[in-house]
Amino acid sequence: LRGLDLKVARAEMMAIVGASGSGKTTLLNILAGLDQPSAGQVRVGDRDLLRATEDDLVRYRRSEVGFVWQQVGRNLIPYLDARQNVEVPMMLDESIFGIEDIERARDLGAARFIKLKLFKMGGVDRLVDGLERIRACGMEPVLGNGVAGDVSCWMEACAAAGTITNAGEFNGFLRPTDGVFAEPLKVEGGALALPAGFTPTLDENKVQAFTVAQERFHG
Repeated sequence: LRGLDLKVARAEMMAIVGASGSGKTTLLNILAGLDQPSAGQVRVGDRDLLRATEDDLVRYRRSEVGFVWQQVGRNLIPYLDARQNVEVPMMLDESIFGIEDIERARDLGAARFIKLKLFKMGGVDRLVDGLERIRACGMEPVLGNGVAGDVSCWMEACAAAGTITNAGEFNGFLRPTDGVFAEPLKVEGGALALPAGFTPTLDENKVQAFTVAQERFHG
């Protein structure tokens, strides 16, 4: 691709033709984030693909770019129809917000594990209902929240105690520089360790320090 200078406008359709070995696949692989060039500039929208990290490229390939392989068998899951093939990556993107999504995953028959998050389910009761429904549908529930603070991690750990049999993903509590509990959550061997009957108490001074704004409502 040495010497290539190409600009494609938003919503513009373009076909690239050329002899075998001329660089068509290389160009498409670079634009799709599958390969990285050794020099030059490659920008898609606001993304600089030359400077993107691997995590950036994974998010880019998952949500912004589509790639159809020349070998048809690499594009589709053969035992699913066209609609189901489109839905599978949506499920892999953790788009689980309720019981209907869980049952849709069951009907697709393409998932063994379903991951739920407290903030997506909208409450502890709905979270527990979802975890139990996953198992009732013949799949295995996984619970975790990678960006939660200690409050959400404690709530999820309480839900996990009676519904989860695997390790889950409770890494969010490691991220804040300071929590809001008077007694911080304990971590042993990479897992939350909560004593029997443990009920956390908020540190009012820490809550006040983290407060940006507050409103009072009177019934």
